[in-house]
Amino acid sequence: MIRRGAIICTLVSLVVLAAATTATAARPRVPVGDAASLTRGVSIAGPVRAARRMRLTIGLASRDPLGLQAFSTAVTTPGSPQYGRFLTVRQFAHRFGATDGALAQVRRALRAEGLTVLTTAADHLAVTVSGDAGTIERAFDTRLEQVRIARRARVTVNTTAPTVPASLARDVDAVLGLDGLAEPAAAGSVLTPSAGARRPGADARPRMATGGPQPCPAARRTAAQLAPGTSPIRSFGYTGDAIAAAYGVPSLYARGDFGQGQTVAVFEQQSLDPRDIAAYQACDGTHAVVHIRNVDRPAPVDTGVGGDGEAALDVEQVISVAPRASIIVYAAAQSDQDGTDALLSAIASQDAAKVVSISYSTCEAAVGRTAIEYEAKLFEEMAAQGQSVFASSGDQGAEGCSPPNGSDRTDLTVADPASQPTVTGVGGTALYSGSAADPVPWNGSDALTEGIWNAGPFQQQGTTVGQATGGGLSSLWAMPRFQSRAAAPLGVVDGFTATGHCGARACREVPDVSADADWSTGVVVYAAPGDNGAGGSSWTVAGGTSVSAPLWAGFAALTDAQPSCRGLSIGDLNPSLYALASADYGAYFRDVDAPSPFTAATSNDATGAHPGTYPVGPGYDLATGLGAPMMGSLAPALCARRAPVYVVTVTSPGTIRLRAHRHASVTVRATDSGGARLRFAARGLPAGLSIGARTGRITGRPTHPGRYRVTVRAADFAANAARTRFTIVVRAAPGRASRSSAPRSARGRRASGTRRAPRA
Repeated sequence: MIRRGAIICTLVSLVVLAAATTATAARPRVPVGDAASLTRGVSIAGPVRAARRMRLTIGLASRDPLGLQAFSTAVTTPGSPQYGRFLTVRQFAHRFGATDGALAQVRRALRAEGLTVLTTAADHLAVTVSGDAGTIERAFDTRLEQVRIARRARVTVNTTAPTVPASLARDVDAVLGLDGLAEPAAAGSVLTPSAGARRPGADARPRMATGGPQPCPAARRTAAQLAPGTSPIRSFGYTGDAIAAAYGVPSLYARGDFGQGQTVAVFEQQSLDPRDIAAYQACDGTHAVVHIRNVDRPAPVDTGVGGDGEAALDVEQVISVAPRASIIVYAAAQSDQDGTDALLSAIASQDAAKVVSISYSTCEAAVGRTAIEYEAKLFEEMAAQGQSVFASSGDQGAEGCSPPNGSDRTDLTVADPASQPTVTGVGGTALYSGSAADPVPWNGSDALTEGIWNAGPFQQQGTTVGQATGGGLSSLWAMPRFQSRAAAPLGVVDGFTATGHCGARACREVPDVSADADWSTGVVVYAAPGDNGAGGSSWTVAGGTSVSAPLWAGFAALTDAQPSCRGLSIGDLNPSLYALASADYGAYFRDVDAPSPFTAATSNDATGAHPGTYPVGPGYDLATGLGAPMMGSLAPALCARRAPVYVVTVTSPGTIRLRAHRHASVTVRATDSGGARLRFAARGLPAGLSIGARTGRITGRPTHPGRYRVTVRAADFAANAARTRFTIVVRAAPGRASRSSAPRSARGRRASGTRRAPRA
């Protein structure tokens, strides 16, 4: 017998369930990300524990995305009216970040889902949250799984795209940190020492007189040892003095430029042992200040407990060429799913360094369009703020998704973030003397040759692995103007240009520039070899585009420190690099058109899947970009474009007489000998008046009579400025007592001794 009360309860439950289902259906959701791409070699190992704590970055929409894209281009393009008018983080947030209303709405919605809101980025482009896996699955209507990958530990992925309520679709661009397969790989290798093997007759590499740091005997002996590579009999390494000499840095040292006053941010997702940096600096006699900023936990990553070599390699390469620059290591554990985006957000929103080095890369297909487009906003922000960003083009050659990146793909593709239009992608070369058939170490006086870095295919744990400088055509980004408008003889637009598939007639080409990266002509570092992460550091040799990217960051720090730059940062170098190369290529770049001296390869086809793609040649090519820098001429030329010397003249308007509370309009006129637009600022203006920053027109209604000494300053984008001083006299309006005169009258009455008679 069924009881009547039970029937009523069942009916009530069904009604409530139906109402909930109807409410859910009435709240449509919108995807704000991608499902993880499960390629061959990846297998699902089971669901993620519901109680597991996770941390995510919620990427917020810019209030003016098209305006941001246009501004980041204009502010870094010489000749543009906005060139060099960089923004502060606060100005950026006000102009391009999410609105206060959007921020408040997103934070309320996240908390309502049970998530903890940790931080809001100062640029108003990101909110960081944490929560357990079960809450995250419900909040974003996604499914989290553990997957196994060959040669890597289990990682978490989202097998369905995350979504948010449609009411948040305009405010949220991405939910980042769900896909562990998109973690970037370090684009370099710290090699195991070669057990003391030396080339015949080589005891220690001689010092090179550069005027900069000089390596100690231990480092010079390591340079003379055999660096393991595909042809160890002919391999060798270089100390910092040799690298500096090879790229024309000594002429900057001679001018007193060692990078002082500049700060370089180093993006790091592997452990750093500060003792490695201390040993390197003790050897060279340098004292660069290195700070670690951890963005995902209160204590720095692995301080004093051993590093895995990559982080030490990155930091030491900056020091090797810019020994007096300060370095901030932005660190996050690679196991943290949102580490990449949290690091980039911190570097952009703190704006503590005007030069940024990234020695990590992921092929574009593995990152996904949503994450890449969110990163693009951060890199556009860095450009808008005058930050120069250098990223490794990757170590998988033309096949950027090939092993050991957790995939067995060998199609032609490039790496993110080097392919981002506002990032300078840095490829790799081999640095040597002699002939390609019989290479010897460059000794500072013999002819210097740079060839392509291509170690060719080899077997690693049963898999064919290719190692070469990354480069090719982006599948996502159209060719930016600085490439499409490069001089035709430079060869940026060539037969390969039409083979791209980015949805445009021409695609972004990578890399932009190059420097030494070949394992067999690597650099001497003090670090732990391989990925042991447990100390065991020693003097050894490193290679990969993890070498060339921080070298270019060091070159940029030296450029910004040039006296002729007058304290101004260059910002995104790409437009200026291509313009200078178009004007006089040989004056600023060393063309990399020689084959590999160790494999005879003439292209960056690393696996053999695409023979002859992409070959080195005269001018620009898709393996080494514009080539290697000649810093002795390139740095001054960059400064000449950023800070040309013009004469600014400001004309005094003479004494200006105004009436209080009446509208006033006075124009201060100024000229710039270079025709540059001027910005105006004023001090000492009467209350109620202000000056137009672009017009020099003083307008408003003065409120207080008096005599005011005013200074007006006019300045252009290059810090050329002049000022004028003049007087503004504000008289009281007829028939209207001034506010300032009333107190004086009152004081006068009190001084006369007049007082009221006391009450009876």
